Amino acid sequence: MDSKSFQHYTLNKNEYAIAVLNTWFTGYSGGGRFEENADFIELKSKGRYQVALKDINFSSSEMIRACFSEQDYKKSPHCHDEAWMTLNIRFKDTGQPYYLWQLNYKNYSWDAFKSKKTITVEQSSEDVIPFKK
Repeated sequence: MDSKSFQHYTLNKNEYAIAVLNTWFTGYSGGGRFEENADFIELKSKGRYQVALKDINFSSSEMIRACFSEQDYKKSPHCHDEAWMTLNIRFKDTGQPYYLWQLNYKNYSWDAFKSKKTITVEQSSEDVIPFKK
């Protein structure tokens, strides 16, 4: 496998994990919802592995149609309610066996009938340490 074909996540100075994404999607007329949760897995020798972190919110998006008539489409700059979430992970060496992972989330919201400049962003973060429950 080409090392550029997958992303690895730092557990400590010498160990890494990969993300196994669990994807869920539902579609409906004029929209849908998509969610990805990740299990971070440390791959070991001889086919062994260990789950470092389980069921971490990884990304999501949702779109709901808000225009239903030709007139709605003509007068609206944006005909869907939209929301999406992204994750950025920062790794911090705190002197423990495994790095502290700071999960930084950005939640975006774009209301129907509003211009793109009205998109709102809420940020949150959570600290986790691999292999600790």
